[in-house]
Amino acid sequence: MDICNSEKRLETYLHSRVCEKHSPAEAIITKKSSFDAKSGKMILTSLERPRLKKDSVPSIFPGCPDYYSTSVTLRVLPDKKRQRMESLNIDNAITKSLMEHSQYLTKNKINSFSELCDKVKELKLSKFWNVVCQDNDILFFNLSHDVPTEIVYLLVVNKELELKLFLKVFAYNLLMILSLR
Repeated sequence: MDICNSEKRLETYLHSRVCEKHSPAEAIITKKSSFDAKSGKMILTSLERPRLKKDSVPSIFPGCPDYYSTSVTLRVLPDKKRQRMESLNIDNAITKSLMEHSQYLTKNKINSFSELCDKVKELKLSKFWNVVCQDNDILFFNLSHDVPTEIVYLLVVNKELELKLFLKVFAYNLLMILSLR
């Protein structure tokens, strides 16, 4: 129905529809978003049929005088804007975190025993730990200040990059094991 040239009154019915040509692009919803709690991301899906935003009013009438058409900018509700901004910030933070994690893993990746020995030499450990690098093992140990001195904690990394942990309870057995090597 051409409302500009019509002498009839424009009537609406229960199932009346408005063509998207009569609404500005920002008043038309073409995608739906939902939050996926598992991945922490916003998921966008295209709608089968476009819809008008709530409270939008047809404002474009081609072929009519300019005063029939108005350019109304729809305001985004503060809660919706805040939710969208939070979602964007979360997505950016997750992306940045994943990139930094990947860079960290690449930088600190150890593929062989010799690489581990080199990395251990660069470490700045507290005075609690003593470190001895041997041909086949790296020993991280803590000595007691009692007399006689005992090994309180011992962590052994062998050439196959396997870890063995010994505590003071096993100190005597451990000393015997070390002396057998």
